[in-house]
Amino acid sequence: MKLAVIGFYGHGNPGDDRILYCLRQLFQKHEVIPINGFAGMRSQRELVNSCDYVFFGGGGVVQRGTGIHAPIFRDLRPPFACLGISVEAVHGDNAALLSVLHEKSNFILVRDERSAKAFGPSNKVVVGPDLTFLYPYAPSDLKNGDSNVCGLNLLPWGFWPFQYKGTADRLLRRLSRKFPKIEDLYPFPKWNPARAVEVVRQKFSTVVPLPFYGEAGHRSDGELLRQFFSRFDDTFSLETFSACSAIVAMRLHAAIFACQMGIPFVSLDYQPKNRQFCRAIGYESYCVSLFRPVELEQAIVELKANHAGIRKLLLAAREECHARIHSLINRLLGPILS
Repeated sequence: MKLAVIGFYGHGNPGDDRILYCLRQLFQKHEVIPINGFAGMRSQRELVNSCDYVFFGGGGVVQRGTGIHAPIFRDLRPPFACLGISVEAVHGDNAALLSVLHEKSNFILVRDERSAKAFGPSNKVVVGPDLTFLYPYAPSDLKNGDSNVCGLNLLPWGFWPFQYKGTADRLLRRLSRKFPKIEDLYPFPKWNPARAVEVVRQKFSTVVPLPFYGEAGHRSDGELLRQFFSRFDDTFSLETFSACSAIVAMRLHAAIFACQMGIPFVSLDYQPKNRQFCRAIGYESYCVSLFRPVELEQAIVELKANHAGIRKLLLAAREECHARIHSLINRLLGPILS
C-alpha cells in the first residue's frame, strides 16, 4: 500500500523527525510518502490522492489561522485519518479545519484531552500518547546520578502570557517590532530567558545548551541560546542529550525524550501541550510557569532531592505509554498493519 503521512518533517525539529521515523517503522511493510505540511498537500495533490490511505500527523498541526487549509482536506479522495495530532488553539480562524478533519476522518487519534475536547463529543476521537512512544529512545545510563549536569532547552518566544497567535499576542508582536522597547513598558508579567538561565546555572554545576529547532531562515533555539552559551552544535545531539542527568526544557519533545530516557526534567509551560503531557504521566508538579522563575527554582530543588524516585516514575510512564500507543494503533489500524 501507498501511505501518505502529512506533517512538518525535515524542518530541523527532532521531535517531528522522530515522529516520521516511528511512522516509517510502523508502516515498514508499506510505501510511506512524507508530505510536507499544508504546502506539500497543495503542491503534491495528485500524489496524495493516488495513495491508498492518507494520515494527517503527528504533532501540533492544528494551530491558529489554519482554517484556510480546510478545502485541501475536503477534496481528498483516499481514506483519511488523523494520527497523533494535537490542537494548539480553538478559534474561529481554525474552526473550518477542525470541522473538515472531523467529517473526513475514519478516526482521530489525539495526544491530549484538551485536543479531544476541541472536536466536541465524538466517537471518532481517541486520546493516546505521542507517536514517538511507538519506538521510544532507550533509557539513559544516567552516569551523572547526582543530577549536577543539566541540559537546557529554550526557544525564541514572545514576552506575553497570551494565547500564541491570539489577537493580543499578534498585536503586541507587531508593536514590539516597530517599538522594540515596548517590553520595558508593558505592565503584565514578561518572560525573561536570562532569568531562566540564571536560575539553572545557580542550581547545577554544569549546564549544557540543547537546541531543538534549527531550520535555516527561521529563528532557531541556537540563536537564543548563543546569547548565554558559546561553542555548541546548533543541531540536536542525542549523545549530548542522553549524557545529561537533568533537563529543563520548553520544547515538548525535549520533555518527551527525557521521559523516554528516564532523565528527570522540568518543563517550562509555554504551550498548553506541555502541561497536558506532564499531567498525563502524573508529573504536573514539574511543569512550571514560564513567567514565574520562583516556580522553576522550587521544581529544581525538588527534582534534585527526589532524583532516583523521579527516574523510576518516568521509566514506568515510558513503559505505560509504549504499551498504550501500540494497543491503540493495533486497534485502529489492524488491517493495515497485518
